[in-house]
Amino acid sequence: MHYIFNVATGEPVYHLCEKGDAGDTQWIRAFALMPIVSRIVSVGGYDLLDGGVSDSIPISWFRSMGYERNIVILTRPEGYRKKKNKFFPVLKFLLRKYPKLAETLENRHEVYNSTIDELHRLEKEGDTFIITPSRDLGIPRVESDEKKLQEAYDTGVKDANDHLENIREFLSGSNENVKNMI
Repeated sequence: MHYIFNVATGEPVYHLCEKGDAGDTQWIRAFALMPIVSRIVSVGGYDLLDGGVSDSIPISWFRSMGYERNIVILTRPEGYRKKKNKFFPVLKFLLRKYPKLAETLENRHEVYNSTIDELHRLEKEGDTFIITPSRDLGIPRVESDEKKLQEAYDTGVKDANDHLENIREFLSGSNENVKNMI
């Protein structure tokens, strides 16, 4: 499943790539496109960019599909709150042909932070398990330094291993113990 941002409407588009054929490749390509630095891809009647623009953590969409037990792996440490983009006035000018994209980017920090709040509520209810990095990974959105990427990967592996027993309990349904461990 990929979720992509519809530049015309400002809404996410969710698409299941089932075949891995050329048509799916275009959807996958759209999934990896960052605003400003990437060209918009047209596929399926939509003009698209990466879905993180409008729905960084698609927990509501998964829940709407009936998924009741969700594991969410975040890339920012516990307590992280997204801030308003200080370069937004420049972005707004650069995106003047795409007002819905500009509007979405202007409010992105609020939507992200609201989703984090929702995740914590769902975690307390016991149907969502959140894994955050044990430390700030110290890498920007785009990183090419192999050493930094390897360190981030190694941190992820260690953190996953540290949570493995809690994940097993969560998936088995005995989440009372998990709630007490979080």
